[in-house]
Amino acid sequence: MQIDNERLTKYLDEIISETTDLEALLVRQDKEILQDRHMLKSLKYSTIVIAEAIASTLQHILAKRHNIVVETVTWRFLQGAGNSVCCLTN
Repeated sequence: MQIDNERLTKYLDEIISETTDLEALLVRQDKEILQDRHMLKSLKYSTIVIAEAIASTLQHILAKRHNIVVETVTWRFLQGAGNSVCCLTN
């Protein structure tokens, strides 16, 4: 199957955007960051978005190029919910 370049571009744009936001926040002094809980939440959120975009990029490449389907916690949760059972372990 073909890799969806538009999809990968979307993921890479998310990574770049969130990285730029992180860099803008990290120019501040550590003390200032640690005293502002909203700034800390912003840093955490951006880090999570970056991690998800990286994971989605790798999953897409594995699925399309190597026919390897990666089961995510979300996928397993939804699969379990359909059977009225929630399985979050590997």
